[in-house]
Amino acid sequence: MQLPFDKIHSKYQFYSLSLVLLAAGLGLLFYVHSLRVDAYHQYQSQLDKLPLIYAKVHQAEQKFRSDEATSARFLKTGQSKYLDEYEQNFRRFQKNIQYLEQNSISQKLGQTEGLNQIHLHIKQHRKYTQEFASKIKQIGKDDVGLEGVIQKDFEKLQQISQINPTNLVILQKFKNDFLLYKDLNAIAHLKRETFSILDMMRGKINVEDSLGRKKMAGIVKDLEIYTHSINRLVNLNKEIGLDAQTGIRAELNEEHLYLDKNLTLLQENAEAKLGGIINESQSFVWTIFLIALFITALLSLVISKVESSSLVSLDRIVKSLKLGIRNQEKLLNHPIFHRRDEVGSIAKNFQYFIAKFKVALGQIKEKDLKLEEAAHQESLRNWNTEGLNLLKDIFSKHHHNTDQQNFEVISELVKYTRSHQGGLFILNQDASTPQLELKACYAYERQKYKKKTVEIGEGLVGTAWKENKTLLITDVPPNYTHIASALSKTAPNSLLIVPLKVEDEIVGVVELISLRSYEAHEIEFVEMATSRIASALMTTQASAKNRKLLETTEQIAQEAQEKEVKLQEQIKNYQYWLQEFENKLKRSTDSNEIYQSILNKMYRGMIVTNEKFRIVMVNDFILKRFNHQEANLLNQPLEMLLDTDYENILDLRERKLKLNPTAFEKNPQSKIIDKRGKAVAVESVSGKLEIEDKVVYIFLLNEQATETRSQQNNGNSKLKVAS
Repeated sequence: MQLPFDKIHSKYQFYSLSLVLLAAGLGLLFYVHSLRVDAYHQYQSQLDKLPLIYAKVHQAEQKFRSDEATSARFLKTGQSKYLDEYEQNFRRFQKNIQYLEQNSISQKLGQTEGLNQIHLHIKQHRKYTQEFASKIKQIGKDDVGLEGVIQKDFEKLQQISQINPTNLVILQKFKNDFLLYKDLNAIAHLKRETFSILDMMRGKINVEDSLGRKKMAGIVKDLEIYTHSINRLVNLNKEIGLDAQTGIRAELNEEHLYLDKNLTLLQENAEAKLGGIINESQSFVWTIFLIALFITALLSLVISKVESSSLVSLDRIVKSLKLGIRNQEKLLNHPIFHRRDEVGSIAKNFQYFIAKFKVALGQIKEKDLKLEEAAHQESLRNWNTEGLNLLKDIFSKHHHNTDQQNFEVISELVKYTRSHQGGLFILNQDASTPQLELKACYAYERQKYKKKTVEIGEGLVGTAWKENKTLLITDVPPNYTHIASALSKTAPNSLLIVPLKVEDEIVGVVELISLRSYEAHEIEFVEMATSRIASALMTTQASAKNRKLLETTEQIAQEAQEKEVKLQEQIKNYQYWLQEFENKLKRSTDSNEIYQSILNKMYRGMIVTNEKFRIVMVNDFILKRFNHQEANLLNQPLEMLLDTDYENILDLRERKLKLNPTAFEKNPQSKIIDKRGKAVAVESVSGKLEIEDKVVYIFLLNEQATETRSQQNNGNSKLKVAS
């Protein structure tokens, strides 16, 4: 069928208009369908966000409970990063669920009631979380909140001298057991211990006089305040929940289980129902689309039959030019191109173009060959220059380290020339006979550690050294060397040995081994490189000799200076110790030295306390004899170490020593308490000293012999010693 159009654009305008009308109808259908699907997907997307947002809400609540609820920042200021995150995600959750409740799709799916219930439960979850944070802040920690109040109440009890410290330790233990393990039995024990302390106080304090009753009332009040604070602490912990099954913790867990379960059910229900609705809509749309596709295919068949055959043939001819000019002129003379439209004009012009193209193509090929040769020569020059620059960088970077420089040089030569193995032999000038020593070896991108020496004329390396010329061996002897790979060993194909020489002096040899043959430009590059390497080696060796000579000179000078300083210090030390010896002889004649010597002979143990009877010094005899540690005794009450008759030496009411500061008094019935709590009988002398406006109390003691303990228990004697 030939349409009555002389020009291609007229024909294609008709085809295009037909396709546009068909596409417009399909587009409108898909647009309406997409609006409906988008609405369903938007609803599903918002519903899918609910579990994710709730997970963040729950995560913030869990992190607050585990990490930040007992932090000093929250307990002091009430500020919490995780609570702020909880509120932020709660508002997002509330906004999403309100959108879903107001959406008409929720009514269509029958999810309105479920969304309302979830909304109520998330609000209840927030309420419990706020209550938990409030009560945790009330409880506090250390010196903050209720725990801080309890600590202050306990410190107040510690100041009551009538309460035994052991009872206070027990009270503190029961309180700590409750805080650590939430053990209610510990609170019951604490209350019983409190009543026991009250009974003990009534026995110690005389309640008949007004002073005793007043003191007892104060103690009772302090104990009641402490007990009341403990009860408040217990009640708050019960409200929060002693474990995950009680209190606010249990409520939060129940709300979490409900929300987690119902959000999942709601999501799965909506996904199933929406999937069915969307599938029905898509089936209808795809039915219409298939009908339109059939019409489009029919129209395309007509177009290809009527118009596209000539265009396809012309396209094949044009593509065939990639493979060269092969009779395209004859193909363009086919009757299919005898047309009055643009296709016929293109075919005629293309015949003319191919004729001209043949001539130009021959000229271009000649120019390409010349340019290719010039580019190849330039690339070889650049390759040589780049390799020499790499070696130059190695010389400048490792000029101070000869071994590292040798390894870097041979490894760079091996990699740059695509060799597989390489070795750098350096002339050992310190040897008795001239010989080459292998200084660096490199193979398969890793350093090889080998020791090898070569005499002049020995092997191929020695031959290249002796003849002072480059050796290229393509027929490598079978047992010369092997190139080892991961699976096997392979004999090399090429061996390149180049002497390292400066002018006519040879300083070493480079050996390169490869599985392939070396090209001429690679050999030329290695010869240029060896000249640079030889110059660098000569410079490095000269610098090393100069540096070694300078270091030896500096070391000799430094040793001489150190000997001189050491001698001067010895002279000063001799003079100092001589002067100290003379001063010590003079001091030994003083009376204080005599008194101190006599005192050390009379008493082995010594305890020094401050004016508050806190231990400030204990001598080594007491520490070693009674197994004490000095760190455990310092700043402790004297009663912890020394058990004596304090009524004779202390004013119990004012906690002051009744001793005369000019004399020491003897107390024969004293006891020292060792580390295990065992009391050892000692005789002690105590006194008061005033030293530089400070008051200290001295207790000197000797351990009693077994046969004298019973005799000294009958009475006390006083020993007066001038202070």
